[in-house]
Amino acid sequence: MKRVLAFALAVAVGVASAQPVLSQQTPEPPKIGFLNVRRVFQEYWKRQSIEDSLKARSTALDARAKEGKARLQSMAEALATLNKDSDEYRAKVREIELARFEMELGQKEEANRIERDARRQEALLYKDIVRECQAFGESRGYASIQMFAPIDENFERIQDLDVVIATRATLWRDDRLDVTQQVLDFLNAGKPR
Repeated sequence: MKRVLAFALAVAVGVASAQPVLSQQTPEPPKIGFLNVRRVFQEYWKRQSIEDSLKARSTALDARAKEGKARLQSMAEALATLNKDSDEYRAKVREIELARFEMELGQKEEANRIERDARRQEALLYKDIVRECQAFGESRGYASIQMFAPIDENFERIQDLDVVIATRATLWRDDRLDVTQQVLDFLNAGKPR
């Protein structure tokens, strides 16, 4: 009798302990989203702001270049009135050459600064996009948001296949997992009015 009672008790404990395990549902697979980074770069409001700033600097550089050329032209016209054999003529030629050199050097330096700033701004923008994607993903329960770059229309013309392969870690994804528009809405919600 004790054995039967012990056996019944063991079966009852086994069934009771198995009940929570059996009642658990299969866990949900992790939520993954894919993002077209090219599109986000093109449509993020901060990108346009950066481009406008860089364009204004380039326009100002062009305007200074035109002013410099006009100044050089007027110096050259003044040179035409001088005797070619005079010391004053030779001094004016040196002055014009020095002014031309300084102007061209200044233009190259400023163009290089603008180019460096453009690359730095792009890197900061990418960092901002990554940070915002993390906030978006965490707030909506995503385990991961991965980059997806569609195949370029001119794919046949691409010379370096290694670069294409290296930049396309995801070869295919289901369109239902595309969160590009949702992330863009999230990013552009912070646009100042």
